[in-house]
Amino acid sequence: MPLIGAAAVRAALNKAMVGADMASREITTKGAAIVEAAAKRNFEGSHARGEPHQGGDKPNVVSGDLRRSIRHEPVARLGVASYGTVVGPSVVYGRRIELGFLGQDSRGRKYHQPPFPYFVPAVTSTAPQLQALAAATWLRWLTPDP
Repeated sequence: MPLIGAAAVRAALNKAMVGADMASREITTKGAAIVEAAAKRNFEGSHARGEPHQGGDKPNVVSGDLRRSIRHEPVARLGVASYGTVVGPSVVYGRRIELGFLGQDSRGRKYHQPPFPYFVPAVTSTAPQLQALAAATWLRWLTPDP
């Protein structure tokens, strides 16, 4: 086994650190786009405002605002090999559609709105794809050169 000098060890560690950082950023960026797209695909059917829900247990498109509002924020570096983002809707009623609402709102109107989940199913259904993305990306960035 050949002896390796301190400079070579330092270079190898630096390369691994850069690879881990790049892999983490790539996984976060691509993963956010995957979850965003899946959430947008979870809408089914449409109807005019004030008309009843059409179809099954997925949300309908009424104005399209909720579906269009599903975005991910720019990926931010949180630390060494650590990146983060937030994926979700920006309209205030997004949570009400996802979880449903039973009760009286601040204006005194009474609701019995069933849930029409779109975001949790997107996260759940993409988990295997996200795990495969992470494994392949880490392998590509951290495999030593031949």
